[in-house]
Amino acid sequence: MHSALIDRIESARDFLTPKEVLLADYILEHADEVLSMPISVLAKKSGVSEATIVRFARSMELKGFSEMKLALAAATAPAQNQVELANIKKDDTPGEIYRKTAEFAVKSIRNTEKLLDEGELERAADAIYQACRDGNRVYACGSGASGILVEEFQLKMMRLGIEVVYYKDAHVQMESFLNNIHQSDVLVAFTALGRSTETLQCIDIARRKGAKVIVGTQYGNQDVVKKADIALQTACIENDKRLISATVLITLSTVIDALFFSLAVKDYEKIEKDVADTRKEFKELGLADS
Repeated sequence: MHSALIDRIESARDFLTPKEVLLADYILEHADEVLSMPISVLAKKSGVSEATIVRFARSMELKGFSEMKLALAAATAPAQNQVELANIKKDDTPGEIYRKTAEFAVKSIRNTEKLLDEGELERAADAIYQACRDGNRVYACGSGASGILVEEFQLKMMRLGIEVVYYKDAHVQMESFLNNIHQSDVLVAFTALGRSTETLQCIDIARRKGAKVIVGTQYGNQDVVKKADIALQTACIENDKRLISATVLITLSTVIDALFFSLAVKDYEKIEKDVADTRKEFKELGLADS
């Protein structure tokens, strides 16, 4: 069960309605049986209406129930070297826990590769690059654990000569948005689950002011995606120990790396020279090995 449909269902589960969760869980637990079911039987066995099934299929970017069954058939095809994610148990050794968490993270990164829209990634890099060339500002926001991603993004953009406006204090950040963000500026917002009131408020202010909004979030977070001009969605396979937050940070960090290198190659010669100059100055200051 490794194809895009299964990845989408598992990643989107946190954002489904109660009825859709019933359907999703039934499909995940009885995928092989669902392949041979008419829609009426699936509706009865899962405890939802046929209309819910059709809406669910469309929310998974499929045209309807028939296409969902085709995608499910591909999802349940045997995979070579397939690894089953094992949940962490109380008697696991540190080494076993590391292997399980590593498998969990690697699977999420691989699934993100399938789910991430390359066109959106290119548009995000272009928007940031154009804003800088035109003398406009790049803002960033994120609360809680997502704030770590904002700091990483800010640091990497700094190394490209791109200044990112970000304040840790939520009130200062809000004041900055209210007073300074303008049309043609760009906001890059990170929110794993889209539940941070402060981040959502920043996004709403940026939209009202006419700024372009780029959002990095977990796949299935449609309420946040609808607010964005560009959405960078990552996969995360849920498990019973709520490893989701840490793994979403890893997948979104990988997206930040992709943005960094996408921007770097746009001015490759300049960046290469800047790196050489910086290393030389660090060496002269005694901050780097000779």
